[in-house]
Amino acid sequence: MTQAVERRNFRRYPIIARVEQKKFGTKSIFSVQTRDISQGGCFIESDRMPEVGTRVVLTFALLGIPNRFSLTGDVKRHGIRDGKFGFGVGWTDSKDNTDGLSRLQQIVDAVDKPQPVDSPRELNILLADDDHAIRSLITEGLDRLRSRNPAIDLNIVECADGVKTRVAMLKNRFDLILLDINMPVIDGTTILREFRSIAGNADVPVVVISADDQAAIDSVVRNYADILIEKPARMKDLLFTIETLLPLQRAD
Repeated sequence: MTQAVERRNFRRYPIIARVEQKKFGTKSIFSVQTRDISQGGCFIESDRMPEVGTRVVLTFALLGIPNRFSLTGDVKRHGIRDGKFGFGVGWTDSKDNTDGLSRLQQIVDAVDKPQPVDSPRELNILLADDDHAIRSLITEGLDRLRSRNPAIDLNIVECADGVKTRVAMLKNRFDLILLDINMPVIDGTTILREFRSIAGNADVPVVVISADDQAAIDSVVRNYADILIEKPARMKDLLFTIETLLPLQRAD
């Protein structure tokens, strides 16, 4: 079992994950994120700082992983990483972490030892944003991802307004949705609420892409989405996460 030692002794992986922590109340640490996860611990982006030494149970939601998993750790330090306030957590050496560390090992193996595939798995991605420049940026990144990864064959559907996005969601089955909240005609929040209400859509990964501040869209992320990406940053981490984790999804 992984020992609860300094997390910096482990290789860090830029996997974006949503992190939930209910201990401090449902409105304190519920939709913070990490993009610095390792087998020894992680750095949690949050404005709320539990005291050093506090025992926490963190639940992770990751793109491509169908079921969430939890890990128990202790708060080791407070700090700033890439301009984001947060705190470092080191995993504890306990039986409670056996399953979570096993799931984390699956992610590490996917990064370090990608498995060869006989034929690529087609992944359908919906990209909904009224900003053509943003769509082009993301599409170019997805194209580069497609060209270098034989495990996935991406089919990208682009939409520039809420009506077309709603129609696309009703007519197609997607493996991943990248959605802007501030969409014309019908806003992204309404679309996402409708999408989640349809049977079979609960487990489809949804990434909210927004220029709004975190506080403005907390309720959206908490109730309907999996990950928040701030415009225009963090695309590199998002693409790495998609490339690494989506092929791990269970086949239909």
